[in-house]
Amino acid sequence: MGIQVSTASLTENEFLKALQDESTSNAAIHWEGLSSFPQCYPTALTNPALNEILVQITDTIARHSAKTMRTGAVVKRICDMVSGWTSNRPEEVAYGPMCNLLLFLQHLMRSARDVSREDRHAFASICAVPTQGAEENGAASQNGCTLVVDSLVTFIRRHPVLNMNSGCVNSHALALGVITVCCASPLYDDPPQPGGAPSDLPSQPPTPLPYLDQGEGADCIDQLCERADVESLLSTLFGFISKADYTLNQSTYTSVATLQSWLEYAAILLPTSIVGHLPYRSTQWSHVQQSSAHLGRRAALLLMVLLYRRKNESQQNPSKLLLAFRSEATDADFPVAVFDALCRPGALQNPELVLLLYSLLNENKKVIDFILHDPDVSRLVLPLTELLNGIAVLWEAPASLYVLLSVLLILSQHRSFNTSMHESSYPLVLWYKERTIRDISAGSLLILVLVKVIQYNVANHEDTYVTRQCLSILSNMGSGIKNVHEYTAQRLVQLALFLGKRANRVSAETDAFLDFLKNTLGAINVALANSAAENVQLIYELLHQQKAVKDMLCKVKPEGAAQSIKGILSCIDYFDAALDRVGEPLNSVEEVSKVLAEAALTWDPSVCGPPTGDRFAFAEESCPEVFFVPYAWDLVLKYYSEHLAWDERYLPLFACKAATPDEEGEEQPGNGPFDI
Repeated sequence: MGIQVSTASLTENEFLKALQDESTSNAAIHWEGLSSFPQCYPTALTNPALNEILVQITDTIARHSAKTMRTGAVVKRICDMVSGWTSNRPEEVAYGPMCNLLLFLQHLMRSARDVSREDRHAFASICAVPTQGAEENGAASQNGCTLVVDSLVTFIRRHPVLNMNSGCVNSHALALGVITVCCASPLYDDPPQPGGAPSDLPSQPPTPLPYLDQGEGADCIDQLCERADVESLLSTLFGFISKADYTLNQSTYTSVATLQSWLEYAAILLPTSIVGHLPYRSTQWSHVQQSSAHLGRRAALLLMVLLYRRKNESQQNPSKLLLAFRSEATDADFPVAVFDALCRPGALQNPELVLLLYSLLNENKKVIDFILHDPDVSRLVLPLTELLNGIAVLWEAPASLYVLLSVLLILSQHRSFNTSMHESSYPLVLWYKERTIRDISAGSLLILVLVKVIQYNVANHEDTYVTRQCLSILSNMGSGIKNVHEYTAQRLVQLALFLGKRANRVSAETDAFLDFLKNTLGAINVALANSAAENVQLIYELLHQQKAVKDMLCKVKPEGAAQSIKGILSCIDYFDAALDRVGEPLNSVEEVSKVLAEAALTWDPSVCGPPTGDRFAFAEESCPEVFFVPYAWDLVLKYYSEHLAWDERYLPLFACKAATPDEEGEEQPGNGPFDI
């Protein structure tokens, strides 16, 4: 873990005192002491007091920079030390000085940007790196951000992570953090005038910069994207992602085989604390796990910053950057390790990894093929379903919800995916709190959560894009529905009744709800057309609520839904007649289900029409950067919020995130970033 440090060890450090003293010349500073204080990382990640001290120290240095050029000198010294760093000691302690350098540099670059809020010209002087032998006169010939990026990429390439030694992982995680801070210069393109209080908004709204075409720091992103070794750099980032341990969250679902192994393991440990030894249940992370997770997340964030950069008619994203994504540009196989990493418990709780999954699915057909041939695709879908189940939390960041639904829509376009989703059974689903769920397939669980999202959205947000996305996924899954869970069948029929009731109201939303009802009826009808014998629970629920269903279909007839209505009503009449022919009371659900299963053997599904139903394909809009560039940087800001004092009110990039008001000044429902 490194040496535990106190705030006193930093405030009393002679080197740091010298750096903060404006009267001390750069030549008088003992530069070898730059990494002499006890190792702060990863302690600083969980110790606000230490972070606060580092912020104070680097802020002081940055504020003196206009007079002393000290920040430029410090940046140059750190880059020289990083570039020339070597160690024959692979132990964790060997990386302590490097971690100190990088942690200090990360805070220093952040402080430099904050100072630029008070003086719009300060950042240019702060990041001016003196030439060799000219440190005292302040001569500068190189941008500090460019120098930092180049030296840190060199360090990462020269010292690969061969194992999960926390010292090595810490240094690489910090290096990625500093690179990301350097690439963030466009966020500070137009700081407010001097004299304004930090809590005051600029007098004029900042100009939106959705493509990052402006900003003095865009050259850092260009530098990374246009490097000759960019393909190798991307492979390194993918390697960090694939090696990371993301078990932040408890895994609350399991297959039958895994459940049995858990119970056997618990029986052995019965005399001790069973709960404390169950897989993925521990709340205590080792420092290696913490460092590993931070490395993977920072790599994913940097990768997204590089991928979703500016779009200009005369300057496209270099093809080398897309080499790892576009199947037509490379013969390399999709790295299995990355997919396995995304499937690990807790991984997809991190929104940047969901965005990475979306990018892979949308850009590379080989990724889709790999996933569809995976024998247990539910190991990817179940974490996504669990994430979607927390819809109230997701609505705090709608962009994450849009991306998550887009991932599921891309997957649902493939019939093999929809079929495989109903082949595995999960006896325990603890994260679904509405009721106890037992023996449910991944497909039934996803449908159940989609229904929940639709009803929550209609009741609370009325975002037509979210409802349309959910129903598109549901429609695509319709042909693969089989052995639907009884509770899923109940909720699906209730959804149709709910939408029918809303469509029957005379309002401006009637047409939208008629279309939503059409999609829902279509999914039910296609399930009956494809496999009535394997969807007895769905038939049972239609019969159980047949009066309400028939009344609704008599009052509400969506355009284009005639075939679905005919198929559903024919199914109700046919199986209701089969129950009447029994001639004796049926006293249990099991007896009724048995009669329905036998009747299904002679059911003619042709009355439901073609067994395919409506299909929906995913397509990005022509200018997706308007959505993805701010979203990628929003994820960066949120992740680094505990360490870097970025203020979104002063960031021109996020002006394009504001809701567009209608004529009455109210926010319009979101339309999402994609076409369906």
